[in-house]
Amino acid sequence: MKILIRYVIKEFLRPVLFCIVIFLILFVLSETFRLLNIENKMPNSLHYGILYLIYEIPYWITQILPIAMLIGFLFFY
Repeated sequence: MKILIRYVIKEFLRPVLFCIVIFLILFVLSETFRLLNIENKMPNSLHYGILYLIYEIPYWITQILPIAMLIGFLFFY
């Protein structure tokens, strides 16, 4: 029974983690392009822009997780 549970968890978590990574990449890219416009107006804000992206990742994960679970469940079955 343990082997079956490990197999199911492994096969379910792979698409979920893949979806989380893809959505995080999309969020980071979109926010980077948005911050590029702001950084052109303010000097020395590259450091603050990178910190902003790092601090926003937990919020994005909480927003992404339900969608990633649904997509992972669809790929699992």
